Amino acid sequence: MKKLCYILICILLQFRILSFGQYRHSYLQLGKMELWQENYVDAINFFSYYIKEHSKIYEGFYLRGLAKYYLTDLTGAEIDLTKAIYLLPEFPRLYLVRGVIRSENFKLPQALDDFDKAILLDSMFTDAYFHRSLCHLVLREYDLALDDANQVILLDIKYPNAFILRGVIYSQLQDYDKAVLDFTECLTRNPENGRAFVERGSAYAHLRETDFAMADFDTALNLDSLNAYAYFQRGITKMEIMDFEGALADLNRVIEISPENELAYFNRAIINSNKSMDGEAIEDFLHILNQNPDNMLVYYNMGIVFMRLGHPDQADQAFSAAIDLFPDYADAYYQRALVRKEIGDIDNAKQDLLFYEKLTEINRNKDDSTKLEEGLEILRLSHLSNDFIRKDEKKNKAQYIETEIELQPIFKAIVDSSFFLQKGKNQGKYKIEYKLKSNNLLSADQSCNKEFIRKQIDMIDSLTFPEENNMNLYIRRGLLHDISENYNEAISDLTKALSYDSRNVFVLFSRANARIGLLETLLNEQNWSSRISEQYDSRLLRVYSEILYDLHKVLEFDPDFLYARYNIGYTRFLMEDYSGALAEFTEVTMKKKIAEAHFNKALLQIFLDQKEEGCIELGIAGELGLKKAYSIIRKFCN
Repeated sequence: MKKLCYILICILLQFRILSFGQYRHSYLQLGKMELWQENYVDAINFFSYYIKEHSKIYEGFYLRGLAKYYLTDLTGAEIDLTKAIYLLPEFPRLYLVRGVIRSENFKLPQALDDFDKAILLDSMFTDAYFHRSLCHLVLREYDLALDDANQVILLDIKYPNAFILRGVIYSQLQDYDKAVLDFTECLTRNPENGRAFVERGSAYAHLRETDFAMADFDTALNLDSLNAYAYFQRGITKMEIMDFEGALADLNRVIEISPENELAYFNRAIINSNKSMDGEAIEDFLHILNQNPDNMLVYYNMGIVFMRLGHPDQADQAFSAAIDLFPDYADAYYQRALVRKEIGDIDNAKQDLLFYEKLTEINRNKDDSTKLEEGLEILRLSHLSNDFIRKDEKKNKAQYIETEIELQPIFKAIVDSSFFLQKGKNQGKYKIEYKLKSNNLLSADQSCNKEFIRKQIDMIDSLTFPEENNMNLYIRRGLLHDISENYNEAISDLTKALSYDSRNVFVLFSRANARIGLLETLLNEQNWSSRISEQYDSRLLRVYSEILYDLHKVLEFDPDFLYARYNIGYTRFLMEDYSGALAEFTEVTMKKKIAEAHFNKALLQIFLDQKEEGCIELGIAGELGLKKAYSIIRKFCN
């Protein structure tokens, strides 16, 4: 996703960062510092603290929305900008920023409304004309786009990229001579503008001035040897002149520089398909789908390749996936009809052909409003990332960090060093201190050392204690067994501890967690075994019911202990009761903002086809400090 640098510049002009010494207690100033340093997750945390204290001031919502935008949390960013606008409706820049966010989230009519409002509030607002022109350009409303681009130049002839924008519009209107003039004008003003060289090269290519085109691409690459956009456009030009080997070399270079550029993978797949290298084409299509699973265009083209490979069943699946995403996809029905006819599924082939003919007729008679709505949906479902950001620029940024798509684990008691026995110390009465974490047990200290834990257990086994201390000993040894993943021993010791105090919330909670560990072990064994006995299944159900018993007892004795509710949700998920798990996590989030609960709720909503709601929950999880939420947002929510 492209960053719009002007936004951050405007923030810095409008909200200068003041002395940290003078404002050392201001969350707002700390947030601005993190925003300036591109530490967006930390910035969001500071802005959130500020908002808690100043919920009637627009600035916190505005800046937090910008940070979310840079993390590609477009849904969360829009929500924050909408709150900022509610608090300060006469500020045109708020409408501009929300319009930019909406346009990148394919809400183009709403984005246009925002740009209109910004211009209504300030008729000289150059930024608003510029971005309204871009929006019209995406909608192929070229005359309107041109009007706004002309207005930008009229208001500020030195406006960055104004001539590039108008040149691109002329290119879309196929007036390539005028496009070349605008790109040249830009280069006259800034001879080192690599983007202008690339765009002029593309215009020359359309004029069949290939030598001039290649010279411009090469100049752009001389200015910046890692200009992925220049390699891409040069590769496309080489495709058009049938230099497939040269095109492949350039597209491979794009992928080296910007490994997540889906346009490069897609065009490479098309070239490989044309060269009868269908296996390589399928690999590239699958790579895109791994990052962009809702792309109907990729499924359609993959179906074509499978047909040529002589794999009709896989072709049928690909065309069906495209139709599932967009039920009015006429061409996909036609191609699936051909596949089904080939495999002898004549009745379904006839039905698909009938759908194709009906949709073709309907499409001819649709009104403009319906065509616009459908066009936006097609645009969203066929969008390919044109990410030309270098991979080294993405390093350590939350939204680009690869992460496993899995639920956050249960909350457990984490014991610290004071928990462990030391020789020679008085072993009288003591209270076990614990804290809750939603990660696996202790990370890097000595308690993770299995040999150390074994010695701790042996020490407990060798000591003789008064009867009154046995409960604490059983708790200690039970938790140590749990850390060692000796779940049956842990459950046994914690059960003995409960014989002293059956209402002890901590022990009930810990026993439930040991049972969850046992349940996960049993489920993993089940996955590896091809034959599961009825007796084994009954053991799973027994452990499952015992977990729920313990956790519901915890809630009976302490209804506000939401971590027990959270763990019930996780347990229901393990047993594939996804709706039940979602209900539990939802109840937690209604009572307390726990990042992991919002995250798990979001993943379940996305899995259950409640994507829009899930994306909002992911934004809240990120807002609460769970960085991995942003990589999931980037994958599923944009």
